[in-house]
Amino acid sequence: MYVCLIGLLQAQFCLSGYDSAAHMSEETKKADVAGPLGMVTAVTGSSILGWLFLISLLMGIHDYQQTMRTSTGFPVTQILLDNFGRSWTIVLM
Repeated sequence: MYVCLIGLLQAQFCLSGYDSAAHMSEETKKADVAGPLGMVTAVTGSSILGWLFLISLLMGIHDYQQTMRTSTGFPVTQILLDNFGRSWTIVLM
């Protein structure tokens, strides 16, 4: 169950951007222009930041074989542990 929730987390971050722009468009001036612009900007920003996040995460792998054979069972957690230590990994997770 935990793995499924962690897997859905990235999709939730991406979807929250344009969804909130859609809900806030009715309170903006010139909503016919500002609403779609906010949605496109949210999706573009999420795509760019998500790409940068994935690239930086993959560049943080020190030893691929060790990362795949983790004692934690979660490669992303192991990458954060290798780079930031236990305290900061708990904060970031």
